[in-house]
Amino acid sequence: MKVWWQNLNERERLWVTLAGVLVAAMLLWLTLGKALLGHYQLLQHDLTTAREVQQKMQQQRDTIMQARGKPAVAASGENLYAAVAGLLAQYQLDGAGSNSQEKDENAVSLTLTGKPFDAVIRFLAHLEREYGAYAVSMTLKPTDKGGLVDAEIQLKR
Repeated sequence: MKVWWQNLNERERLWVTLAGVLVAAMLLWLTLGKALLGHYQLLQHDLTTAREVQQKMQQQRDTIMQARGKPAVAASGENLYAAVAGLLAQYQLDGAGSNSQEKDENAVSLTLTGKPFDAVIRFLAHLEREYGAYAVSMTLKPTDKGGLVDAEIQLKR
């Protein structure tokens, strides 16, 4: 092989060297380049898909935020204590065994004794849905009579 190489003139050596480099580059491309290009294309596809999903989620988030909106009464600034008093009467939770204290414009402490559990839960759901008020702490104790509870509830908006 050494003799053969030495018998080649300078121009032939250059051609053989270039052919060797070209074959090595082609082998490198076939083994590594195609694999890397395939992975790159997969990553590009995944990135495009992730962006589409993120855009759809953003649109859904905007739709949800619009659907939620602000409760009409909370936006109008009606006092939470007044809203609670009206709803207590609506759900027949007022009267004996009912005590409410206003802590501030957006906080009320409520004590209910011997009231129907279902009415208490509907009352709380109505407060959350229409007035944006949530129970930040609540204690429910069943009474001896079935379906009735004693409740201490802290409400905030």
